[in-house]
Amino acid sequence: MSLINARSGAPVVSAINSATPVTSFPTVFELDPPSLYIGGAGDVTVKLAGDPTTEVTFKNLAAGAVLVAFVHEVVSATATDILALR
Repeated sequence: MSLINARSGAPVVSAINSATPVTSFPTVFELDPPSLYIGGAGDVTVKLAGDPTTEVTFKNLAAGAVLVAFVHEVVSATATDILALR
């Protein structure tokens, strides 16, 4: 299975170049919106880069999950040990 860029239709080839802890809320990512690694299970409420005015809550994310999305802001979380992946 390959990933396709939703905007351009081009194949996505990606690797993680950095991982930054998300330690406070809200955390805003103005440039280069990351995906999120969830270290400890719980909920995460974010605003996505495509619509930074609407909050979206991802419920019951498992420990070790990767939320593959372009995250503009992490609004709140019950999940722990969150890393912003770029």
